[in-house]
Amino acid sequence: MEDGTWHCLVLPAPVAAPGERFRFGTDGEVTGELLHEESVGVWRLRLEPGGMDVLSRVGQIAYPDYLDKDPEDPEYYQTSLASRPGATLFPSAARHFTPEMLDSLREQGVHVVEVTHFIAARWQHGYLREWLGQDVEWADDEGVDVPSGRAGVSLPFPRAERYEVSLRAADTLNERRRAGGRILVCGTSALRALETVADDRTGRVWPGSGWTNLILGPGHRFKVCDSFLTNFHMPQSSELRLTSAFTGAPELLRVYREEVLPGGYLFNEFGDSMLIL
Repeated sequence: MEDGTWHCLVLPAPVAAPGERFRFGTDGEVTGELLHEESVGVWRLRLEPGGMDVLSRVGQIAYPDYLDKDPEDPEYYQTSLASRPGATLFPSAARHFTPEMLDSLREQGVHVVEVTHFIAARWQHGYLREWLGQDVEWADDEGVDVPSGRAGVSLPFPRAERYEVSLRAADTLNERRRAGGRILVCGTSALRALETVADDRTGRVWPGSGWTNLILGPGHRFKVCDSFLTNFHMPQSSELRLTSAFTGAPELLRVYREEVLPGGYLFNEFGDSMLIL
């Protein structure tokens, strides 16, 4: 944050209280102090010493828990489009694109437009189980009902995330659409950023930056996307809910039940992807 403090997720819940102090690093060379809870499970943290290099020295990269082992090279694990630090998690979409493939698309007249979306840490089911000390029931794709201990609390998913859409990116998208071209969006994060800055009436993309709480689902009228390329998403995820906004939930579930699962398609970022026209 601007004052040098950090947002962090803290678990399990009983250890979290204002003034609690923790030590990080092999020799405990970094001290963290919890200041206050800003939303459920999300705390403001002060690190001493501070600075952006602290996490690279003492932190561990948060890889998905379904990987058998962590990648040896974090840079190799990144997507070809990743260029700026700032996200908490790796993007999952666009892993299918190599630099050579992107160059080939450009040679065929495809304009590759990049937008920035800093993916925030997500409350996953396993984290919640550890945080609460018990299992939880998923209420729907927008949140989680906590069964006891913190009754009536809903954990938003996804949380607010930062985005940036440059003037160049907005101009290119608007020009392509005026010329009769299609806009194909790759990944739920890029789509969330674009839908945040698109004009509700005309679909025009405006440059801008900020935080988005936009949650997309069935009934949403997409303003900027003609086609959508995305991975196969897990049940009870906001990504699956967003995807069903294009197809309708019953139709998407039918495809999963009759085509995806019997066909042995692979899920998550190293799996297969689907193109929705």
